[in-house]
Order: sequence, then C-alpha cells, then structure tokens
Amino acid sequence: MKVHSIVNMTVTMRAVALAALVGVSFPATPALAANALTGNEVKKLVAGNTIHFEVAGKGRFKAYLDPAGKVTRKQGDKVIEGKWRVKDDGALCVHYAGNEERCGTVKKNSDGSYTRIDDANTTNHWTKISKGKDL
Repeated sequence: MKVHSIVNMTVTMRAVALAALVGVSFPATPALAANALTGNEVKKLVAGNTIHFEVAGKGRFKAYLDPAGKVTRKQGDKVIEGKWRVKDDGALCVHYAGNEERCGTVKKNSDGSYTRIDDANTTNHWTKISKGKDL
C-alpha cells in the first residue's frame, strides 16, 4: 500500500470518529437505502390510514392520509389540514398551509415500526399505523 493511501485512510478514520463523537450525521448509506420503501410500498402503507408518530422535542401526533391526497394531522386538540403525495423516488411529501413541503424517505425498522428521514435526518418515528381514520 502506498504511503499517501495510508495517510488518507487515517485522516478519513479520524474524521469519522470525530463526527461520531460530536453527533454529526452523514448522508444516507446504501444500507439505509436498502431498507427504504418504494413509492408503491409507501402509498399502499399510508393511503386511507392513520399514522401515529413521535417527533423528538415536539411530542406525539396522528395523521390521517386520505387516498385523494388530503392529510389531517392532530396533536392533542389541535387539528391542521394539508396535502400529501409520494414522489417517484418513494419520498413521502407533506405540505401544510403556511409551511414548506417536507419530503422524506420511509424506512422499515426491524421492530416493525417505521422512520421518516428528511435530508439524512430522522424527522419522525411511526409507532403505529391504523386502518382507516383514527384521529
């Protein structure tokens, strides 16, 4: 192995270790992509169903995604409506009035739950999916 290859590898290993210590996230890895649902899988999972989910630092929510593309989200007594869609790459996008559209990949976890990941950051953890409207 050439000396410059060893130096580059050492620098890379140090950068990864430092990032792990300070909590820096790297972009989605191929392993993460392997667990990501396809667009058809996402549509089948969410259309006409209610997602029960948690957002770190913001609490628990429920969102009903009707098959026509309307979403109704509820947290406690607060209800907000918007639109949802699934992009060709499988990303689930949600848009509420007054906010930007947010899109994220849906990944199935080994425990049967799901995680939505926007820009390589976990945005919410789906703890349960109920058939039909369960707000």
